[in-house]
Amino acid sequence: MGQSPEKWQAGKSQYMNILLYVIMIRKGMLILLFILTGMLYAAALSAQKKITFEFAGIIGKKGIAPGELQSPRGISVGLNGDIYIADTGNNRIQKFSSDGKFIIEKGGFGWGDEQFDRPVDIYAGRGLDIFVADMNNNRIKRYDRNLNFISNTSVENFSLESYRFRFPLGLAVSNLGDIFTIDSENNRVVKINSFGEPEMEFGGYGSSGETLIQPERIVIFRSERIYIADKGRNSIIVMDYFGNFMMNIGFGILEQPEGLTLDQEENLFVCDSELKRVLIFSNNGNMISELSDPGLTEPADIAVQGDRLYIADTANSYILMFKVIK
Repeated sequence: MGQSPEKWQAGKSQYMNILLYVIMIRKGMLILLFILTGMLYAAALSAQKKITFEFAGIIGKKGIAPGELQSPRGISVGLNGDIYIADTGNNRIQKFSSDGKFIIEKGGFGWGDEQFDRPVDIYAGRGLDIFVADMNNNRIKRYDRNLNFISNTSVENFSLESYRFRFPLGLAVSNLGDIFTIDSENNRVVKINSFGEPEMEFGGYGSSGETLIQPERIVIFRSERIYIADKGRNSIIVMDYFGNFMMNIGFGILEQPEGLTLDQEENLFVCDSELKRVLIFSNNGNMISELSDPGLTEPADIAVQGDRLYIADTANSYILMFKVIK
């Protein structure tokens, strides 16, 4: 079992043909088979609904003051529970406590080391360093967990032009310290090692493996599997650490996948801005739950830490918090 409703509907005519053949032989058996099929399918759906959510509050509101937000597109949670937000419309990043209290902001529009031109993604999962995709400045910025500036990884420093990314939309950092960034101009992923040197690119036009169409965001599970939200394919592309295609998740279900994250069990949480909800898949690609809420208008990014789920809603300029119940 374990099929999505869409796949079951697509194959329904095949089941009906089999059942109609049976009715010609033994009418009573048709009724029994139909009932059993329905019961087993309902049981499978019930077994998939393992994750539920309870509303826990809102962080921020639309504005320009410290603690206020303007079209946030990125969110990440540190190991201690602190929340880091790419406050895209205000060209800054902000830090909040685990219960949503404002701590500090950094940035402002510009080209300097501590300025931004459209920060769209942020990563805090390693606990010590914070990485930001500074989209229009074509660079990855690195801070410590208190938002003290450390360094820039800029395309101008790459000797090989073939590795120079443009307009980075998303980033993830592996537990080996490698940075993987979405190069939105070339629809590919560029890997940068812990020394700031580019090592590999994959997914672009002419790549030997799977070609990406419109990649948006990326997450990594324990330096084993890479998940890429591809709007052009309306699905999540899963690759190994070296960019080799492994599987496709959510095709026929997702419409506009954007932000995504993984929990410790490798359940995949995906923001779909068109469906206005979050869909959850197991690591084998089966959809196991979903989250819809009247407060979700344009979910752009998502983070999970323990039993807390945080969703950045770009249209409403706030962060929705939920308690995860498994």
